[in-house]
Amino acid sequence: MARGGVSFAGIGTQQAPFKAGAALVSAVAANDRDYVVNMPVVITSADTVDLGVSGAPVFGIVNVYETDKHVGVTFRGFVEGVPVVVDNGGSPYAGATVGSIVAVNGAGKAQDSDVDVSVALGIRAPIFVNVGDVTGSPATATATVFLG
Repeated sequence: MARGGVSFAGIGTQQAPFKAGAALVSAVAANDRDYVVNMPVVITSADTVDLGVSGAPVFGIVNVYETDKHVGVTFRGFVEGVPVVVDNGGSPYAGATVGSIVAVNGAGKAQDSDVDVSVALGIRAPIFVNVGDVTGSPATATATVFLG
């Protein structure tokens, strides 16, 4: 997803294994393992990540879903290709604003958090670095996220 010759792919990334929560397992059962790659997740219980509830701050991004219902999650560094919420009109940047804190929408996409960046100073806060234009039907867009 390089823009203007700039690519952040993989810079400073760290990953860890987690158990997949029920919503991730269901998404894979209805689609395939690759369907959940790049989805933002939150920690929902001991050793487990899932899609969470709308507005929850992102913990990390799924980078692999294993057949044993475990996932590799990138929890630090830059991740490109994260799906973002778009409005019904398909406006560019609809649910994601460069410089805003990243939250989950509870359905596998990232969106702006209601948390003010100035309030979040001093804590690890994932930030949108760039957001692509809305394309296709249904409308889709992706972003680059810095996880901290």
